[in-house]
Amino acid sequence: MKKKNEKKNNLLLILGVLLIAIIVTVGYAELRTQLSINGTAQFNGNINWSVRFDEDSFAEYGTGNLQLNSTQLPSFNNTSTILDFTVPFTQPGQKYQFTIDVKNYGTIGATLDSTTPYTISNTGRSDIIFQVQELVSGSPTDLGTTPNLDLAANQSRTLLVSVWFDETEATAQSISNTTPISLTFQLNYVQAS
Repeated sequence: MKKKNEKKNNLLLILGVLLIAIIVTVGYAELRTQLSINGTAQFNGNINWSVRFDEDSFAEYGTGNLQLNSTQLPSFNNTSTILDFTVPFTQPGQKYQFTIDVKNYGTIGATLDSTTPYTISNTGRSDIIFQVQELVSGSPTDLGTTPNLDLAANQSRTLLVSVWFDETEATAQSISNTTPISLTFQLNYVQAS
């Protein structure tokens, strides 16, 4: 019987030592995965955030068949990337296009917010189509659902903004409604990581 108890005690002792070794090993591994970074960061010079539309770059684009008068041209808030304009559609099939540069006047990189890269408001009419493309070497390029319009410091990109009165979506009511359509286009930039 004494031998049986001694065997049992030895077994419990071995299991206890193994359990302590496992706990110590896991605890050590957990402590070792904590990353410590020590250091000092310094910024030399001015840090400036300034992404906005370049008002001087505005130009009507040649493929549209609708011209706007001076009171309908886009109005700029030169401290942001918000652009308001009014389009006086009178019949389906009319189209208005213009180009505008978005420029990073700041000293740090900027990127479009991935959740809402741009917003467009146009009174909710399904017969008014709005499209934004980037002009790359003079050719329109679709932005897709996650546009990459990153801007390094002092970099700009040219956008082609198109809005048209869609013939396939037009209704008798929308055709008779010749009230100018007010539109707002906004790019949502954030600091690049």
